[in-house]
Amino acid sequence: MRTRAAAGAEKKDLWEEPWVARFKEAGKKEIFRDAQREIGKENYWNSAISICKDYKICTDRGIAIVFDRTVNQGAGGCRNLVDSFFTKNQDMTVEAEIKLLEAIRDNWPETHFIYKRVNSILTTTDFINQQYII
Repeated sequence: MRTRAAAGAEKKDLWEEPWVARFKEAGKKEIFRDAQREIGKENYWNSAISICKDYKICTDRGIAIVFDRTVNQGAGGCRNLVDSFFTKNQDMTVEAEIKLLEAIRDNWPETHFIYKRVNSILTTTDFINQQYII
C-alpha cells in the first residue's frame, strides 16, 4: 500500500520508515488501541460469532479457527468455507466438530500457510476442546 504524496514529495510505502515508527508510536496511545479493538469487534469478531452461531460451532478451537479465517478471508470467504463442510443449525459432538475442522484444514496442502495455521490451532495445548454457549 502506498500513501499519496504531496506535490513534489517522495512516495513512501506504509511498511517502510517513517511509517513503521509512526504506527508503533500510535499503538502506545489508548485512543488508537480503542479504535483497533472497535474495528476488530465490528469487522471480525461479530462476523465470526455469527458464523459460529449459524453452524453451531462452539468449541474453543472451532471459534478460534472461524475467527482466524474471518480475519484472513473476510466474513464472506469464511462463511463459504464453513458452509462447504458444516450444516447449518446441526448439533454435534466435540469429536464431530473437530473432525469437520480437520477437513477444513485438509482443504489445503500440508505446506500451505493456511494448513499450518489451522493445524496449529487444532494441535495447541492452549485449548481443551471446551464447548461454549454462543
